Amino acid sequence: MGTTRHLTEAKRLCVHEWSKASRHVGDLFEDLRDGHNLISLLEVLSGEHLPRERGRMRFHMLQNVQMALDFLRYKKIKLVNIRAEDIVDGNPKLTLGLIWTIILHFQVSYFYHHYYYYYLRLFMYIYDLN
Repeated sequence: MGTTRHLTEAKRLCVHEWSKASRHVGDLFEDLRDGHNLISLLEVLSGEHLPRERGRMRFHMLQNVQMALDFLRYKKIKLVNIRAEDIVDGNPKLTLGLIWTIILHFQVSYFYHHYYYYYLRLFMYIYDLN
């Protein structure tokens, strides 16, 4: 029951970002297996372009998911016990863990950026008053 609730929440939070990349996610565990939706999500959230394998064999899926995981590690996002094989095999707990980690990182990053911007504007406003 808890997994279903987390799945619904994860899909709701990510569907907006995936729509920017013209990607569709019906079944979170199935649609992330090839790595294309995962890479597209990271591209939209980070604004960077990531390479991807075009094939449909397991090897290509593993390469795509590994590319996404390597990108997250490069961005200093801590991934605990999540391997490309787990995502390609559709492991629900680790897939949800990965999605939540991505959501939390980029959500915190987004709010930190905006908080800093408003703090800077407030500081400049106060400075102008003196």
